[in-house]
Amino acid sequence: IAACDRAVAARPKFAAAVALKAGLQGLAYAFVYPQAGMALGAEMEEGYGRASGLDPTNPRVLLLKGMNALHKPKEVGGGPDKAKPLFEAAVAAFTRAAPGDSTAIDWGHDDALVWSGICASRLGDWTLARSRFRRVLERNPGHAWTKYVLLPEAERKLAVKDAPATETK
Repeated sequence: IAACDRAVAARPKFAAAVALKAGLQGLAYAFVYPQAGMALGAEMEEGYGRASGLDPTNPRVLLLKGMNALHKPKEVGGGPDKAKPLFEAAVAAFTRAAPGDSTAIDWGHDDALVWSGICASRLGDWTLARSRFRRVLERNPGHAWTKYVLLPEAERKLAVKDAPATETK
C-alpha cells in the first residue's frame, strides 16, 4: 500500500496504482484488519471510483474492480453477475492493448482470463470458463493453477453435463 502511495504521489494520474492500492486494501481487510471493514470498504470504493475516472478503459483497473466485485457480498452490490462485465471488459482491453514487444509490461492479462473463467464457473457457464482457461495456457503454458486445477475442473463439469443420462429402473 505504501508503494502504491509513493507511485501515486509521483504520478497522481497513475490509474493502475490507484486501483492496485484499493485491491491491496481489500486483502488487508480480508486477512489483516477485518475489524476495519467499513472504513477500508469506503476507501476502496473511493479508490476504484478515482481509478475509473482517471482511465475508465485501463485493463488493470477493470481487472481489479472485477476481482473486488466478485468477492464482495451480494448484499453490498457484489457477486459474479456484477463482476462478469468488468472481467469481460478487462479481457477485451488487454486483447486490444496486447504489446507487440515481448518485453513490454503485461501484468494482469493472464489474471483477467483466469478470473473471468472463475467468474463464469460461479455462474455455471463452464463452456466460457474452459475457453478462458485454455487461453491462459496458450499465453502461459506453465500456469500451474490453470493447468492442474481450473481447466481440469471445467472439463470435468462439461463432461458430466454432456454425459448421456443413464436409465434407472
